This record gives sequence, C-alpha cells and structure tokens, in this order.
Amino acid sequence: MKPTWTGKRFLVALGVGAVALGVGGVAFASIPSSGGVFTACMLKSVGTIRLIDPSLSSRDVRSHCVSQLEQQVSWNAAGAPGSPGAPGHTGATGATGAPGPAGAHGATGPQGATGPQGPAELESTRFCTPDVCIDADPNSGGSGGWGWDYTANAAVTDLTVGTPATFTVTAIQDNNEYADGSITLTWSPADFTGPTSGSDLVGSSCVTASTGNALSCTYTDMSHQYKSDGFSFTPLADNPDAQVGVTVTINGEEASAVFPVAITG
Repeated sequence: MKPTWTGKRFLVALGVGAVALGVGGVAFASIPSSGGVFTACMLKSVGTIRLIDPSLSSRDVRSHCVSQLEQQVSWNAAGAPGSPGAPGHTGATGATGAPGPAGAHGATGPQGATGPQGPAELESTRFCTPDVCIDADPNSGGSGGWGWDYTANAAVTDLTVGTPATFTVTAIQDNNEYADGSITLTWSPADFTGPTSGSDLVGSSCVTASTGNALSCTYTDMSHQYKSDGFSFTPLADNPDAQVGVTVTINGEEASAVFPVAITG
C-alpha cells in the first residue's frame, strides 16, 4: 500500500527537501551578500539552518524560506564591534628633526636710552718746563698717578669708597739735578680724605692746608733724575670725575699735572 503524503507530513518533507536543495546549491549563490550579511532559514521543528541568497529569483528555493516550516535569520560576518582595547604603551622618542630654515630678519628695534657716563680716563694732563716734569700715569707709559692693578693687569681707573689708595708723584729732572724742591697736592674734600704726609719721611716736611684740601711737602734730597713719593687717599663718595692736582717746584721751575679717577661705592 502506498503512503499518503498529506498535511503536516508533506510540509516537513517539503522543508527538508528545500534544505537539501539549498545545501546542495549554496556553492553557486552569493553568500555572504556584498554587505557581508549571511541570510539563512532555520527549520522550526528541528533547529537546523540552511543558507539562502535573497538576490536569486523568488522562484528559486535557495532565495527564500518556507514560511510554514522555517524562520528567516541573518547575521553580519563582521560581528558586533568589540569594546575599546587598553591604551598602548608610550612609544619611544623620535629622532630630532633637521633644523628648520633661518627666519627672516626682525625689524630694527628703537634706539635705547643713553647710558650713564663712564669712568674718567686715567691718562693725566701735564705741563712741563725744559728741566722739570711730572711722570705720567701707566696708561701713558709712566709710573705716576693711581698706579697699576697687577691682579687685573691694567692701570687703576676706579677707586672704592672707604678703601685707601696710594697716589704716586714722580718728579723728573732731565738736565741739572737740584736737591731742594717741593710737591704740592690739591683735591676736593668731598671726594677724599687727603694725606698728612708722604711715605718718604727722610728729608721731607709736609704741611696740610687748613681747608683740608691741600698738602705741601718740601724736600732736600731731590737731586735725582727721578724722585718719587707716595701719598694715601681715602675715597669718600661716588664721583666719576674725581681728581688730584700736583705741582712740583724745583730751582724756580714749576711743572704741574692733573690725575683723574672714578670713585664708586
């Protein structure tokens, strides 16, 4: 007796046949789709699936599901985006780049303010007679005036307030040499506390003026071509143009000089 295919039994058989046909022909379909989506039919009574290609003709069993037996499902080949990964380690420092090109010249800035007056030049001014003169300062090649700073290896051009400084006078006789003579010093009492005598205490006698700004010393031993004596001055206040004047008198001839110096605190 032949079996009769009716009702639900027929539909299951049809579904199974469709599944078999779908599996057999899936190699020729476009799966997944161009968008990366898989489409399939899940057999309701069993749970198995078969892939389909909805882009095929609707008459092709591989393009759709049998609604009485199957349920259409789909999924993306790429999957759902994962959670962000942990930050990576800091990369190594890159090599220093090549220097960039030189920039354009900037605009010329405005002229600066005039600076303060510089210290006085050490070079002295002198007046000599044919037979008598006063030796110049070191800047002019002499040994007179405020002397030489051996630490700085330069002529002394600045004195410090409150620090005693030695001032040297050298009388020169180029022709006849006479024993008797005098040296007179003058200065501003606002600049210095002046000396009361020279360092050569033999054969000399000194007198300080009552105004406190002059010292006159007489000598009986000046019969040398070069006769030097040193005097101690203590600077009192800042002055870029302080100075000491010198007059040497020998045998009625008189030579004079001025030795400037700056005083700073």
